[in-house]
Amino acid sequence: MLDAGAADCLVVKPMVLGGPDRARAAALRAREAGLDAVVTTTIDGALARTGAVHVAASLADPPACGLATADRLAEDLVSDPAPITDGEVSVPQNPGSAPGPPSMEDR
Repeated sequence: MLDAGAADCLVVKPMVLGGPDRARAAALRAREAGLDAVVTTTIDGALARTGAVHVAASLADPPACGLATADRLAEDLVSDPAPITDGEVSVPQNPGSAPGPPSMEDR
């Protein structure tokens, strides 16, 4: 797509590309080619959404991204460590910052 000049914008889905590292590399290549890179989810659970949040946050001046997809799931295995509120998100800073699965009492 980049070599052919066939796009104005690259949509980057970390889980489709094989994870956050590959997604970030694709976004950086797109930017080097003069394209915007929009990070989105594939309607992922909280852990994968948080990875996508980190990819978007790792880019300088990212455009609006498609990360507010938690409400598309009936339920999730963990609570969301990076909920999106009014179009903004606080990026978790601690390794392994996602909580563990809910206990049976929480269900």
